[in-house]
Amino acid sequence: MKLLKIIHSKIIYVCLIIFCALCLIITTLIIGSYVISVSPANTTVYAKAENEIDFSVYYIENEVFGSGAMPSGLNYLMSFTDYIEIKNSFSAQLSQEAEIICKYTASETLVIRQKVSDGNNNPVVCENKISLANINKTATGKSLSFKDADSAAEAGGVHVVDLKKHIGIYNKFVREQKEQYTIAHKEDVATEKALAFSAELLVDFTYNIQVTEIGLNETLSRGYLIPLSNEVYDLEVTGTPGFDVAVTVNEFEMPGFWGTLLLFLWFSGNVLGICYGIKQLTQEKNECRREVKRIFKKYMSEIIVSAHSVDISEYKMIAVPRFQELLKLAVNLGKHILCFYDEQKAEFCVIVDGYAYCWNVSNEDNTLSNTE
Repeated sequence: MKLLKIIHSKIIYVCLIIFCALCLIITTLIIGSYVISVSPANTTVYAKAENEIDFSVYYIENEVFGSGAMPSGLNYLMSFTDYIEIKNSFSAQLSQEAEIICKYTASETLVIRQKVSDGNNNPVVCENKISLANINKTATGKSLSFKDADSAAEAGGVHVVDLKKHIGIYNKFVREQKEQYTIAHKEDVATEKALAFSAELLVDFTYNIQVTEIGLNETLSRGYLIPLSNEVYDLEVTGTPGFDVAVTVNEFEMPGFWGTLLLFLWFSGNVLGICYGIKQLTQEKNECRREVKRIFKKYMSEIIVSAHSVDISEYKMIAVPRFQELLKLAVNLGKHILCFYDEQKAEFCVIVDGYAYCWNVSNEDNTLSNTE
């Protein structure tokens, strides 16, 4: 009957392991097939932005031109120009809400070239860049806009260009270059060709837009190029006014919270079932043998194992009800515990002055009544 009971229990645990393993395999195959068969959902996000600029030229107040801004669409006189006012505005829109990261920079760059030809291949000999703004802004929503700010230090601001300041830098450069040329070549008058220069001023407003959720990264740079070495000049627009793009985003539809929780509990339950079944199959069923193995593992340093049964015929035997008491006796008296162990029984003995203190276990018993 005992043998049948052990075999029956082992069959139950083997069936448990097989069942849990099959559940895991089938579930994995179903999820894998679903992932392969279901294509990610394609979502199209539309994004557009505009970087707008405008200018007004103001002359020094005089009887000929009066006061106020000069009419647009004309050429202008450098000697009469007092300042130029440049207005900048920016707006961006998305078709769905997202986090929009915007980096705004503004600058004035004075470029001095040597005139070696009549075209645009004149080499740059000096460049002086002045940063007006460097700002990072973040917003969550469908739109972002900047306008009507007080200065170029803020996004969407109005910037006043002082041409006289840059012309003064340019004239100083030409004057110093003439002096250095004269010293180097030991001539009183430098050649006109060697000291022929031109100057231009680039006023630039740049916006970099990033939307990491859809992988959008666009830069809009807009400004004016103003020639400074000409008496009659016009403002040339530079850069790109805007963008209008459609971004396709692949989104895999993951199960919701409850679906994810159920999957987790299902997988965890099956894994625990397999581990429990393996533990029960490999675990010693006999309580007596389990106790003996535990004693050997924990107290091996106190035990001397003998190849033969301990002969205690010359001693008076005293049965000890628990191994813990035998261990305590051996430790207190500085004795080792003698042990004989085979498949049928385990004998533990401490010999003290004609007495043999013994604690024996029969492996044929399935329960242990006298243990620690």
